[in-house]
Amino acid sequence: KIFVYPLPPRFNEDILNTNPACNTSMFSAEIRIHEWLKNCPHARTEDPENADYFFLPVYSTCYLTKNREAVAKLHVDPHRYQRQIVAQALSWILERDEYRPYLTRKAAADHLLAATHDFGKCFTYR
Repeated sequence: KIFVYPLPPRFNEDILNTNPACNTSMFSAEIRIHEWLKNCPHARTEDPENADYFFLPVYSTCYLTKNREAVAKLHVDPHRYQRQIVAQALSWILERDEYRPYLTRKAAADHLLAATHDFGKCFTYR
């Protein structure tokens, strides 16, 4: 079973609302995976004690593609922006006593995150 962290909307829904193209783009798998887990009681558990895995519903690819042009102009590692929002989500979990033990007990080895892209050398795909 998979426990889906109840992250605040700033990590998923808000990102999608500011970049609705992510809902239909080639990178929409992170959204579809989250939706599937929300609607699949056979795969999901509401109790972290019963979980085999833990899912972080962070739309990091949508977050990155939303800022693609601005990031490309900066000539910096675009994945830094992706890592930033994932790090914020992990901090959110660590700040909560009810979730911290699950993240730290196996050094997060049982935690899942959808990274649904591969820009390679061509970050400014069209």
